[in-house]
Amino acid sequence: MLFGGYLIAMDQYRYSDPDSAWTVLAIYLMMGVFTSLYIYGKPIGLKLLIGLETVFILLNTVFIGIALGGFADVGMHGPLDNIWETALRYLFSVLTLFLSIRAYREPIPE
Repeated sequence: MLFGGYLIAMDQYRYSDPDSAWTVLAIYLMMGVFTSLYIYGKPIGLKLLIGLETVFILLNTVFIGIALGGFADVGMHGPLDNIWETALRYLFSVLTLFLSIRAYREPIPE
């Protein structure tokens, strides 16, 4: 949630892009809800979190391809202009996916 707050603040205040900030807020709220479901004993929350992160990684990859290919004007959100944010986004998503899969493989205590 802290990383999501950082991305929201960057979108809202550095780039003056409230639409992107709302989108990031919705994504991280879904992540929080799915994680909370799992913590409260609902295994579907972990499956949904794995699915969300998989989609998020795929969409980030497509976005970078579109941005670098010059197919669309991405403005201030260009991946090469914000290489650290791009790297952090991928690292966070990959770690969340990896740890979610690891937790999924663990037996659920009764």
